[in-house]
Amino acid sequence: MEKKKDVLYIDNDTTVIVEDATNGPGGAALTIATVSMQLYDADDVAVGSPVALSHDGSGTYSGHLPETLALVDRENYFLEITLDQSGINGAWRMPCVARYRT
Repeated sequence: MEKKKDVLYIDNDTTVIVEDATNGPGGAALTIATVSMQLYDADDVAVGSPVALSHDGSGTYSGHLPETLALVDRENYFLEITLDQSGINGAWRMPCVARYRT
């Protein structure tokens, strides 16, 4: 039996939270990093503009996908989160599916 991949369900007003960002396993919290997110479609074309995530001073960052984002219900996307703090860089990609609640 094939294991299902983790998928994030999103709409055009989704809040994204990155909790406890550190500079490595068991490392110090990244409290003043520049963190942003960008949505890409299945063809790897950017959808909308990058969104800066704000921080709470403890390594947790959050932001909203814009309400004006033109998503197609049940289409596949990738959410990419990038982080930079004084030369410490990271990027994560998560598969997403657009789902509108009725």
